[in-house]
Amino acid sequence: MIESWLSAGTGSTRIVVGKSLGGMALFYPDERVTIVTDETLLGLYGAMLKPFDVIVLPSGETGKSLGHVERLYEEFCARKLTRESLVVAFGGGAVSDCVGFAAATYLRGLRLSIFATTLLAQADAAIGGKNGVNLGGYKNLVGTIRQPELCVFDVEYLLSLSEREFRGGFAEIIKHAVIADAELFSELEIRAARALERDLGTLEYLVAQSVRIKSKVVQEDENESDARRLLNFGHTIGHSVELQSGLPHGEAVAIGMVREARLCVARGTLISSDCNRIEDVIRSYGLPTDTGSSISLSAIERDKKRTGDQIQAPILRGIGLSGVVRVPLSEFVEEREA
Repeated sequence: MIESWLSAGTGSTRIVVGKSLGGMALFYPDERVTIVTDETLLGLYGAMLKPFDVIVLPSGETGKSLGHVERLYEEFCARKLTRESLVVAFGGGAVSDCVGFAAATYLRGLRLSIFATTLLAQADAAIGGKNGVNLGGYKNLVGTIRQPELCVFDVEYLLSLSEREFRGGFAEIIKHAVIADAELFSELEIRAARALERDLGTLEYLVAQSVRIKSKVVQEDENESDARRLLNFGHTIGHSVELQSGLPHGEAVAIGMVREARLCVARGTLISSDCNRIEDVIRSYGLPTDTGSSISLSAIERDKKRTGDQIQAPILRGIGLSGVVRVPLSEFVEEREA
């Protein structure tokens, strides 16, 4: 078990990464807990959740809407929750995003913990206090930043994921290595086979390293005014790909990373051999590198980091070395396959 703390302006989070960590009762043995999960996880872990008060959301991105947030408010109200009440998000990133937003805004803030069950959530989405829902087909346009009190990442939950969902989670771990840790990137190159075989020790190591990198960035810049923008590498184009193609988030981010790395080569900040290594490691985890389609200007224009006709975007200067600069929207749209 690997334990760490993330301390920021809106609170401090205890983060526990490991295997065979046990369920909610181990961490909250004597407390009334309201759990919010989704339909898929209720089917998988219903017996474990049975002793608790459980609210169920639809599975996937369909649960990330203002309509479902309103339903959570009504459920919280019916249960007479107070500001001291504890809500636990049990699921992937879609669950933690929606539940985190509802918990942060109901009574101006309930206590929140996250038990993340997907690799995407354990490596990225559940860390750092961001939450929110989609609006008008665009991702995470409505949300807040507020740190949960506890995050539990038991890698044994990853054994139940489909192959596609499992592989998609590696996109965020690769992203963290690319922007901040050349040594972790090398480990990703070396450990691909063991990771894809779902070796629990390897997964525990990779998730813990991802937690370390993201926690450090969030502690430096919780509100995404500077350093936290580095975590958006691959996402400016990735969100457009996700919207246009319907690909899962991890696959869209993988494609976004490749295109944004090539943009860095075109700008002269990244050498081609490093770009090739990034593409190779993405392929080694079974992730796509291209959709064959162009980028939608309308989706790029709705990026939350846009200022006028520019975006504050991560630019690579090498593997593990990055910075944030203003990039014209046109560069994202005009970037094409070599």
